[in-house]
Amino acid sequence: MRKAVIIDDEHLIVSSIKVMLEKMDMGYEVVGTANDGIHGLEMIQRLVPDLLFIDVKLPGMTGLEVIEQAKAMHPDMIFVLISGYQKFEYAKKGIELGVIDYIDKPVTKEKLSKLMKRISTIQKNSPEESSELKRQNIENQLTFVYSSIFEKIDNSDEKDWRSDLESFFLLLKKQKLTMEEYKEKSYHFILSVTGKFYEKWKQYERNFRFPIYENIEALSTYQEVDEYVSIVIEQVFQKMIARKMGSTHAVILKVIGYINLNYNKDIGLSDIAGMMGMNMAYLSILFKDEVGISFIKYLTKLRIDHAKDLLLQGYKVTEVSEMVGYTNCRYFCNIFKREVGITPSEYKGNIRKK
Repeated sequence: MRKAVIIDDEHLIVSSIKVMLEKMDMGYEVVGTANDGIHGLEMIQRLVPDLLFIDVKLPGMTGLEVIEQAKAMHPDMIFVLISGYQKFEYAKKGIELGVIDYIDKPVTKEKLSKLMKRISTIQKNSPEESSELKRQNIENQLTFVYSSIFEKIDNSDEKDWRSDLESFFLLLKKQKLTMEEYKEKSYHFILSVTGKFYEKWKQYERNFRFPIYENIEALSTYQEVDEYVSIVIEQVFQKMIARKMGSTHAVILKVIGYINLNYNKDIGLSDIAGMMGMNMAYLSILFKDEVGISFIKYLTKLRIDHAKDLLLQGYKVTEVSEMVGYTNCRYFCNIFKREVGITPSEYKGNIRKK
């Protein structure tokens, strides 16, 4: 008979799991229970159970802290997290610690029975079959990651998406995939997430572009793939933030309004992004998508157009340079010639002749 310990601060949860487990006759005897993390860890050290059910949130020590210490002492112990919280709020740390599965509150007979059958199968089968079951477990956890991110997009909730992304990378690496398999799974992930975003916001996405496989296929290391996936997912959530502010169009109109009023000052995209509460890299992409040219090209064109008007009014070149936001007159002259084809002095001379 294998030993099981249950740790939860809700007495009803502890007693119901204990009764259900004993009635199932799955070869486990509940040898101890506790209602806080500190006493629970002491019980684990004393009884050395084969299976531990433990709540995520506990007085004294969290369930994850208890697992971390128990795992160091007894690496073969099976851990199951009991949680009344969203599955992947604590999943990343749980995955790292080797948690085999999660069971939601309220714990029902059906949920517990399904879980215990999986545990029993893992223990009875050959190493190859056990390996396959562990692979299936990772796939299940990947499904939770997808669900968590999809739920965030559905609810326009940008909180903690990076934790989901880290869990995704961690689970993929646990599968020990070849580079080609790693790329394929990564591409499926970003395609699913961008597709989910488009499904929700397609009425606003006039020029939406899905990521293409060739972009990820050209990468040569796992780190490069991770970086590419991170960029794509961050763009999705930054765009979602923009949508929450009204619409992409409305956000860019605000940005353009600010530039038009402050073009003659030392302004940069990072300053504007900070004011808008957005990521600078993403605002740059958003701006170009909406306006058709980059932020710096728009600002330069605006300054040069104003410079032409000021030169027409008879201002000196040095005065015009400062009036349109260039403190270095030589730099202003170089920019002007690049954009117009002649120097400010030549432009002014042509105006006089006309």
